[in-house]
This record gives sequence, structure tokens and C-alpha cells, in this order.
Amino acid sequence: MISSLQLRWRWFRKELKKSTGRMWFVSCFGGLLFLGISLVVLVLAGHTLNVNFRDLPPSPDTIHRLFPLVDLRFFVEIGFFTSLILFFIGSFKDPYRIPYILFITSLWVLIRVVVTVITPLGSPEGRLLLDLEHFDVESIGVLIQSAWNSPNLLFFSGHTGFPFLGFLLFSKVKIILQALINVFNRQEINWKETIKLYFVSGIQIKVKTLAIPLVLITASGISTHAEWPWIAAISFGWILIIAHHKQTIPLAILLLVWSILNACAVFLTRSHYSVDILGAYFMTLGIYASGLLLFPGLVFLCESVRYDFKKIASANNKNLPRSARKNLEV
Repeated sequence: MISSLQLRWRWFRKELKKSTGRMWFVSCFGGLLFLGISLVVLVLAGHTLNVNFRDLPPSPDTIHRLFPLVDLRFFVEIGFFTSLILFFIGSFKDPYRIPYILFITSLWVLIRVVVTVITPLGSPEGRLLLDLEHFDVESIGVLIQSAWNSPNLLFFSGHTGFPFLGFLLFSKVKIILQALINVFNRQEINWKETIKLYFVSGIQIKVKTLAIPLVLITASGISTHAEWPWIAAISFGWILIIAHHKQTIPLAILLLVWSILNACAVFLTRSHYSVDILGAYFMTLGIYASGLLLFPGLVFLCESVRYDFKKIASANNKNLPRSARKNLEV
């Protein structure tokens, strides 16, 4: 682990002397700036919705009527921030794509703000999450908290869409798309090998890495005095991590499962309408595809940086064990 970090640090310092490397760092800075602007716009939009549209009546939802109201507020509270931690883990495992990840995430945030503000909706009937009683801006912290948790910030669901975006970013979606194209062209496909290649080629993380989000979930459960079913679920999670800590798991599949669980939680707590949850998958997929068209230069830059690093890692570490070289050549 230490040798991997040292090699990457030496390599990044050398990259500053090259035009490609300098462009990578400039793109990182531009991505952070774009993300910061997007988050500021999100806060201002949430505050605007709170002030001007908080009295809107709830809209009918046919699918809500088919399912009971379930108290999953604890899961909803930890859902998004756990997705954020998994995003950070994925970015650390694939640091060469950080500029592209920053730009596509910023685009996702901006589009979500735009479509929400264009058609404001009242919060769903029976919503279990507690909202602030007043929206007076007493401090920056209160402004951010009230805007972030705005009951009118609905379409599309961030809890559902954000981890799904991570699934698209950290998986080899091109493998599945190529297989579907081959099916369309009436070519024979070995689906077993295709799915196996898909799982193996994506970013793999150690199961013990999941202790990072679980520590924060545990702290949240203790601080909020979570009920015993949640404590039991957290304890079971620790047992699984300890029992399988040496194994690896595809990060993309983990994010996809987490997206589905978040979708179920926000649906059963009436935090979102059904269309918010279903629309999150279609909107996020569209934003991901748009990002490939809008930022092709970033995609090429990130892949060039990755290729250069792999050459240096391979040349400088031929005497290392295979497992060490594999960790360096992420």
C-alpha cells in the first residue's frame, strides 16, 4: 500500500513537467470549481423552493397506495452519505479519472437542480422525514441544511441516482453495450463469458474497505439511538466484513445494490414520488451518456494519464511480486 502511494506521488510530480500532466491538474481544478458552483446552485435552489413552494399540496401517487408506509428514516439518513464515501473510495482506486468524475458529477447536480426548479412539486402525502418548521437564514449552516433537506427537492431522487451514477462510472458498461450491439446485429454472444468479464474487469475493492462507511453508520446509529433492528443489521454487517475481510467485491455492483436499497427506502418512507425514483435511473443514464459526448477530451486525457502511469509502474517494478505490481497498476 505504501509503495503504491509513493510510486503514484513520484509519478504525479514528474507529470507536472509534461503538458499532459499539467493539463490533468488543471482539469482537476476546473472540475472542483465546477462542482463547487453546482453545489452553490443546489443550495440556492433548495432555499428558493423552501421559501416559495413549501405550501404546495401533495400530488396523488398511484403506486404509493399499493404499498404500506414503512419507517426507514435511519436508512434514508445514512443512504446518501454512504454513497458519497463509496464514490471517494472508487475515485481513490481510479485516480486518473478524477477530472472526468468531477465534471460528470457536477453536470448531474446541475441538471437535477434545473429539472426540479422548472416543475416544483409538493412533498408526498405521509412523508415520514421531519422538515424544518421555518426557513429563516440564521447562518450559512442553517441555509445549507434546510436547502439540502428541502421537501420540494424531489425530481429526480438523489438517493437513487447518485449511487447509480457511481455504478456507471466505476463499471465496464461498454462490455454490456457491445454485447447488446452484437445481439442487435444477430451475432452469437457467450453471455456467461461476457458477464464474467464484466465482473472481473471493473474496480475491485477489499471487503475490509467497507469498514470505513460502516464506522460512520455505527456512529450515526449510536448518536441517534437507533432502534434494535438497525443495531442488529449493523452488527451483522460487521460480522460479514470480519468473516470476508480478505475477499474482494466489485465496487460497481455494490453501488448498484445500494442504489436499489435507497430507492426502496425513499419510496416506503414517502420521501419521493414513484416518478422521482424511476426517473432517477433514466435521467442518470442520459446524463452519463451526455457526459461522454460533452467531455470526450477529458476521457482521452484520463486514459492517456492512466496508460503513462502503467508503463512507469511496469518498468520500475519488474522485481516486485505479481500481487504488488497488480496493486500499482490499478
